[in-house]
Amino acid sequence: SLGCASEKSLQPDGCDAPSHYFSAMLDVHFFWQKTWVDEGRMELSLPGRRDTDGLLLQTQASHAIVLDMITRVDSVWPRYGTNPGYDQEGIGSDGFQEIFTATMMASLEWGMFPYAQ
Repeated sequence: SLGCASEKSLQPDGCDAPSHYFSAMLDVHFFWQKTWVDEGRMELSLPGRRDTDGLLLQTQASHAIVLDMITRVDSVWPRYGTNPGYDQEGIGSDGFQEIFTATMMASLEWGMFPYAQ
């Protein structure tokens, strides 16, 4: 780690000092590269054609998995919406079945078996 990220947390801590901004961004990059290796995520290589930008599609797919991973409480429970405001008890607070199913299927399709568990 170059400065601000914590090895213990699922998400890098970030920085409050402007002078550490770039080292924090680098920490975030290394954090996600390590996470992909630890989770066993497959590598994509999508073609770039006249009508399709393969790199853009690859980035969007990666960001969708990242969004799922960072919106979980204690790395397990999916949230419908964001805290505070959606922390009421009930079906919406711990994620709908559709969220669970979509996450599990995406994780399995990406080869991220530890995360799917």
